Amino acid sequence: MSAATPQKRPAYEPAARLLSPTRADPHMRRPVTIVAGTVLVLLRAVAGVIGLAAIAGGWNDIVADAGTTLEGFDPTPEGTAAALWVVLVSGGAVLLADLLIAVFVFAGRAWS
Repeated sequence: MSAATPQKRPAYEPAARLLSPTRADPHMRRPVTIVAGTVLVLLRAVAGVIGLAAIAGGWNDIVADAGTTLEGFDPTPEGTAAALWVVLVSGGAVLLADLLIAVFVFAGRAWS
């Protein structure tokens, strides 16, 4: 038997050994599916940033539309600016969560 041949595992292993956490190599190559999924989530985040920029750029047109009502905000310029900030901050929080989950999945964190 050569040195490169792995050793045969015993027929019985104690439960403590089977339940102990395995050590993963942080420098191990990630599977293609993990890399592709991470890239797709990152692209979704980039599209979200572009979408938020488009909303911010056209906010006055959105508010000026006759069918638009801002529930809970005054129709004053300060109220519409506050509504824009609420939209941008909440959208940014969702995008940040997407980015963090993508990074943690790529890093190999099982909980993400």
